[in-house]
Amino acid sequence: MPQTSNGHKPAVARRFGLDEPSGTPNLLVLIAGSVPIHAGTATTWRNAASRSEEAIVVELERLADAPV
Repeated sequence: MPQTSNGHKPAVARRFGLDEPSGTPNLLVLIAGSVPIHAGTATTWRNAASRSEEAIVVELERLADAPV
């Protein structure tokens, strides 16, 4: 989700079923039809700096393998 400007609107988050993000970054992965595959954890990326590179890769691989 963008930090500022036109993209930083609570409506963008709500459009995909999220509460307003309380920080950045946030990562939202969508499948066809603009359906989020991990809305429950999308806002947990605001602590991405505390994750190891390996943990980030594991999470992205998990999302890539998510059923669609």
